[in-house]
Amino acid sequence: MYTIVVADDEEDLRRTIIRKIDWESIGFQVVGEAENGVEALELVTKNEPDLLLTDIRMPFISGLELARQVREVRPSTQIAFLSGYDDFSYAQEAIRYNIISYLLKPISLEELSENLRQIKEKLDRIFSEFSERRRTGPDVAEFLLPLLLDGSQAEASGDREKREARLMEQAVACRFLEPVHSNIHYVVISVSLWDGEEQNCTSYGDVHAINGILQKYIKGEAFFLEDKITAVLAATPAALDKYLHIIIDEIVQSIERILGLHCYIGAGRVTGRLSGLAEGYRASVSA
Repeated sequence: MYTIVVADDEEDLRRTIIRKIDWESIGFQVVGEAENGVEALELVTKNEPDLLLTDIRMPFISGLELARQVREVRPSTQIAFLSGYDDFSYAQEAIRYNIISYLLKPISLEELSENLRQIKEKLDRIFSEFSERRRTGPDVAEFLLPLLLDGSQAEASGDREKREARLMEQAVACRFLEPVHSNIHYVVISVSLWDGEEQNCTSYGDVHAINGILQKYIKGEAFFLEDKITAVLAATPAALDKYLHIIIDEIVQSIERILGLHCYIGAGRVTGRLSGLAEGYRASVSA
């Protein structure tokens, strides 16, 4: 059963939707209703729903701004817009926030119910793909693992620059970096999964699930390493600043919601050098 928050400033419509739709038969449970964007954001933060169904024009916080803020605090919550504005510009904006569905008013309860069934099928696929990725992990990239475990001493400046240049070439050759890259920085995160008895249950199968989240935002590669999942993220400093906390939140939320496990994540310092990954790895483990 998926959970849903319904947000619409038209009280009669909102109440009709909540009371007249057979939510249980569709596969949803309503865990909150809101008449404005502020209330909707509070409910999403508090109740952590799987789906937010919201009007695109809302008091205080518009639907689009609400979507942006929900992505900040609850990136694993899917969002569906219900709107009376058949305006392509809104649809374009909706795409930016990875909206799961865009529904136009007026809409009958039968049409809305059918759309909710389709959304439920999409959620089923998202949950299934996450679990499947956990079971079917990818190959470990031989290029990055030695860098994470590198215990070499400091090199002379000239040797260090030559080594960095070689590493960049190897990163492109193994397709970790694009041939054309500029101002790429890196951060290492370490993830562990724990059950209710505080037993570490992290496994190699979790690698693919983590990679599935990383690829939604920036370049990254995850590995099973020393009883934990370690991931190397690569992006511009601006992109890392924008997406790092969202990625971490979505990993935690997905593991807790889909797998029913506790999740702990540590992150190292951002570095501009591939040769700095070992230090970043140690820092992520300590964190």
